[in-house]
Amino acid sequence: MNQLKFIFRKLLRNKSYTLINLSGLAIAFTAALLIFKHISREWESDRFYPGTKKIYRVTHNDQNSPQWSGRTYGIIGPYAKKEIPGIENYVRCFFPQSLGIQPEGDTEIFLESACMYADLSLFDLFHFPILTGDAHIPDVSNWAILSSRKAEQYFGTQNPIGRIIRAKYTYREDSGKEFQIIAVMDNLPPTSSIQADIILSPVHEKDIFERWGVIGTHLFLQLDDQADPAEIEKAIPLLTAKHFPAGTLGNEAFKLQPFREIYFHSGHIVPDNMLRGSWLFTLLLCGITLLILFLAASNYIMIKTAQFQQKEIAGFALQKCFGAGSNTFKRQLSVEIGLQILIAFGIAIGAGNLLHPVINRILSPHHPYAFTFTGKETILFLLIIAIAAGMIGSFLFFYIRNRLERNGLYRSLRSAPPHSSLKQVLTITQMAIFCALLFSSTVIYSQMDYIKNKNLGYSTQNTLHFLIPNRIGLCKEELLRNPDIVTVSNGESLPISPSFYIDLYPENKPDHQIKIQTLIGDKDYLSIYRIKLSEGRMPQELSTEYDPDNPNSYYGEVIVNKALVQTLNLHSPQDAIINLYDTRVKIVGITENFHFNPLYQPIQPVVIYNGLYMRSMNLIVRYQPGKRQEVIDYIKQVYTRIYPGTLFSYHEYADSDFYDKDIATVKIITIFTIIAILIGGMGIFSFSTFVAKTKRKEIALRKINGASESRITRELNRNFMKKTLTACTLSIPIAYILSNKWLEGFAYKTEISGWIFIFVPGIVALIVLGVTTWQIRKAARTNPVEVLKNE
Repeated sequence: MNQLKFIFRKLLRNKSYTLINLSGLAIAFTAALLIFKHISREWESDRFYPGTKKIYRVTHNDQNSPQWSGRTYGIIGPYAKKEIPGIENYVRCFFPQSLGIQPEGDTEIFLESACMYADLSLFDLFHFPILTGDAHIPDVSNWAILSSRKAEQYFGTQNPIGRIIRAKYTYREDSGKEFQIIAVMDNLPPTSSIQADIILSPVHEKDIFERWGVIGTHLFLQLDDQADPAEIEKAIPLLTAKHFPAGTLGNEAFKLQPFREIYFHSGHIVPDNMLRGSWLFTLLLCGITLLILFLAASNYIMIKTAQFQQKEIAGFALQKCFGAGSNTFKRQLSVEIGLQILIAFGIAIGAGNLLHPVINRILSPHHPYAFTFTGKETILFLLIIAIAAGMIGSFLFFYIRNRLERNGLYRSLRSAPPHSSLKQVLTITQMAIFCALLFSSTVIYSQMDYIKNKNLGYSTQNTLHFLIPNRIGLCKEELLRNPDIVTVSNGESLPISPSFYIDLYPENKPDHQIKIQTLIGDKDYLSIYRIKLSEGRMPQELSTEYDPDNPNSYYGEVIVNKALVQTLNLHSPQDAIINLYDTRVKIVGITENFHFNPLYQPIQPVVIYNGLYMRSMNLIVRYQPGKRQEVIDYIKQVYTRIYPGTLFSYHEYADSDFYDKDIATVKIITIFTIIAILIGGMGIFSFSTFVAKTKRKEIALRKINGASESRITRELNRNFMKKTLTACTLSIPIAYILSNKWLEGFAYKTEISGWIFIFVPGIVALIVLGVTTWQIRKAARTNPVEVLKNE
């Protein structure tokens, strides 16, 4: 108890140092808690399902795409279970874009995006918790299972079991299908890569689930303990060729992806409805958190060693004179460090609760998670803190012991000489860390600003798009009656993910075959997106007189971009005939190159057509600036009038649609750079305070000998500038290499300009000067006579 009182008095006696220590530790612990919770949540993704080690997803590639797909033929499931040994069970899942849900007895239709059609075996493979009802009622074919949040939203406190809901595609004019609720499941946690609030029977989706050639479902296979995934992987193409010989033609491949790898290891798979994380981003968060903890720990060590060198070492020497041993020093240090860590940890818990919603919006905006910790998470985090505290305590103990042994008791009782090499190393390390973070955040911010402002060759500004069921011409005509609407086009919205490639070659030159992407767009497509047509004209309607045996006949007209012309080396591209989908089509126009894919990919050859092979039911609207809400209201009125019984929903392009992880990286690194500068600034402040105190006599003598205040400040700041230069020299090359590595993921990227190499050291120097000058000027203004009298 006396020891605790002694430590409290010592902490209160050194208020400024205590405040710096507690602030640094509290900030670091807050950041560490917030990121630790996110990392823990990421790591636990899909690991709470029992038996998932035996579950695999069937991924699909038809060699016309650079990426694999997480969707395949749903019909493979029942055939594989019957014909391939080692498969215990399967489940097929299909995620519609959105559904309109109308509960029994309610006139309102709710627009729901978290819907899924699935086999009932879903509950056998993944064991979603059922709260009420029974997930296996054999005589109900049109079953539905709701999450508890949706059951409460639709029916309040009433029992939903046996009630009817009607589900319909929002863009279809039919009345939808009825489903009977047989169970209510617990809300799926945000750590599940499968997310759904409404699970429906596939009884009305037979085309997707039961038809060869239709790719749309996620297929999960549960293998028995003796099954070899590699053998089953080999058997699936044979099974497909046996039952669907016309569709394969030797161009398809299948791979089994372990379910537990879906979340972190799906970078090669086209984005789909399954949640996925980033292993590299998680490692980045781990690394930054460790750096923040290191900064706080080094601050603590710097301040304590500074205190030891001033007066506290004499206290330890006196204790040793009266017989105190190593255990006494260890116990004293442990109590002092533990007390400060406990106070800082309490502050961090409160601050973490306040800041968690902010971090949630950055890292997991669509699937927020609570700031609560399981017993295992709590023990692990406390263990990390205990290890850090143990390392700090051990270092300080050996520092004290070595000082006492090196100086002896007599010299330790006197004022200690300013052996500050350790503090200099820690100060340089701190400067290097926040210099590297500042450099990296500047590069990342520049890249995202480059993406945002780069001329893509088209413009999505003041545009929106939505699906319609039919009557494209009528809808366009009605929309164009509004003077606030500039143009309406029927086609695919930009940008698109590079998910499907087809073969194309010039007429009579099949050996010049290339893989291209296609876009569907009508005569207003280029106008809606402000795409420049450099040569030719827009295509006319589909030819009705196409004769594949007539060399002068062609199926239709298309326009292409300059990249296709250059790739095929077409000398007279306009009016050239190319072979697409095994039909002859005529090039009638050539566009300037534009970035129809995200900027991770270079510009690819593309063909734009309308109505030749497939149609789009998507309408794109360009409106007058400043008229967004008026146009949305008008479109909704027209849509409701032309398509009664449907639900209107629209979408606008946002950078987060394709660059969400990069945007989160910018925000997180910016936040942690500020934290690093704040904690590092505290360390520099404490070090400058230490320097100012240990050099009081030198400053006083300089003043007596005529040195001005500014000259003294300049001389002492010179040492800090040398440390800043050393830190920048060490850290900037490392930050440059890592930033360049990150930029390699983009086909189009900003250059790391020379101004960054001047800007970053300049900012670091300004921060250091701002912190140190205050303390040095304070010491320089002290009366030198008073200083020399007291020294």
